[in-house]
Amino acid sequence: MASVIQNGQLALCHCLQISESEVRDAIGIGGCCSLQDVRNCTGAGTGCTACHRRIVELLREDNLQSADGMDDFADYSGEPAPICD
Repeated sequence: MASVIQNGQLALCHCLQISESEVRDAIGIGGCCSLQDVRNCTGAGTGCTACHRRIVELLREDNLQSADGMDDFADYSGEPAPICD
């Protein structure tokens, strides 16, 4: 069962109760371009790491909107290469 946090949003990171919108903002507005950036900026992914896959999906989505290709992006289980322009 998904955890609901403020304003009816679902938690992306259940350990720290961080919403997907907070992570999207960190990527889109805050300039986070790697899993480590998101971890440092939001705290998401610093607990059990179960949310790493979804965080990387969001990073990929943002990259696809702003640039071509993902050849240098590592598997979600490892530390991804930065995908910033």
